[in-house]
Amino acid sequence: MKTAIKKLFGLYGKFLVTRTDGMSGPGEKHYGCDYFVLDLTHDPLAIPAVDAYATAAKAAGYDELAADLRPAVCRLERNAAPWTDLQPWNGPDGVAVLADLLEDRMEQAEEELEQADED
Repeated sequence: MKTAIKKLFGLYGKFLVTRTDGMSGPGEKHYGCDYFVLDLTHDPLAIPAVDAYATAAKAAGYDELAADLRPAVCRLERNAAPWTDLQPWNGPDGVAVLADLLEDRMEQAEEELEQADED
């Protein structure tokens, strides 16, 4: 699918995820859970997303997870396609830019929920 067309779709079901620990089966804790899959090889948006997740994991006390993710971010940045340099988050303030975008979206979602509660 061409990038211009993909941009029209937003979030949609593209993957079927099955946990390797069996916890996604019927009656299990993660049965029917929603998952968001990142293509760490081709998607330039995966770099700031994984970096932001590593930062959040560290802040939440998941030190080992953060330590595992940091090398992945470095590897992704080294192997990034040239067009990723055009993204606003691929600079020295990249994580802050992405964090601001995520914070804005969270505020928007909270406002939408409040509005739905009022209706």
